[in-house]
Amino acid sequence: MKLPLLDELLWAGGFLSCAVLLLVLIVRGRWKQFPVLFAWIAFVTGKTSLCYVVYRFFGSAHLYAQVYWLSMWPEFALQIGVAVELARAAFRRDGKWIGGAGRQLLFWALFSAAAFAALSEWIVPPHGAYASWQLRGDLFTSLVVCELLVSIGVIANRLRVRWEGPVLALLQALTALDTVCVVVNALQSYFGTRDFRQIEYFQSYAWIGAMIWIAMEFGIARPHAEAPERAADPYSPRAPERNPPGILQAPGTPVPEAVRSLLTRQRGIPKWLSRTLSGTNATDGADA
Repeated sequence: MKLPLLDELLWAGGFLSCAVLLLVLIVRGRWKQFPVLFAWIAFVTGKTSLCYVVYRFFGSAHLYAQVYWLSMWPEFALQIGVAVELARAAFRRDGKWIGGAGRQLLFWALFSAAAFAALSEWIVPPHGAYASWQLRGDLFTSLVVCELLVSIGVIANRLRVRWEGPVLALLQALTALDTVCVVVNALQSYFGTRDFRQIEYFQSYAWIGAMIWIAMEFGIARPHAEAPERAADPYSPRAPERNPPGILQAPGTPVPEAVRSLLTRQRGIPKWLSRTLSGTNATDGADA
């Protein structure tokens, strides 16, 4: 079956972007840190090739739909595995989950799976029975994965987690990709066969863009910068405290040393202002 030129280009672009990302993961050794990500991209590369061969040379839309449907659930399991890998990279320090992040993520995963399963069942796309279940499956899987990725970002922001640059880029790229997938699947479920292919193109654009984004972030070598330790304040009666592992300290407003020294030594300065300028929680007796 002859495909339109744009379809051919998008299929080739999706395959090549996956192949490039696989090569980057191997060359940079990132597949050891993210083996499930590597397996997922390899699986998608194989699925893309198989679907193209079936549709292009066999010309059977029914066989193509069967291949697509059967490959959906293994790919969904791999996507969940990628989300777990991201959560481990963000929240595990010295073999422990920081701040109860594991429990929070598990709660939202179970809650979202139940809620989105009910939502997908409630939606009735204007298609035949087989196509309707395919669209429901697409919508359910994209909603669950998107919610998991968003939850990881929200929990990490709440705990002020220090991210490794490429890992943060991976989370951002996959979140953007799955957000587009949710919108595309929702529109396809609503409009049915009308403009189905034109809407599908946006998902292909997002996929190629996300793969290139991740490949660039993993492929560019960056110097590893350690976060500076907290410096001792000479005007504080308390010893400096270390932040918990993996947590970013809250940013403060820098005050020039000469100005702070002058102001904090003046009599009549309010205690709250003295404490703010010295950057410590001084006791009343220390503010005399």
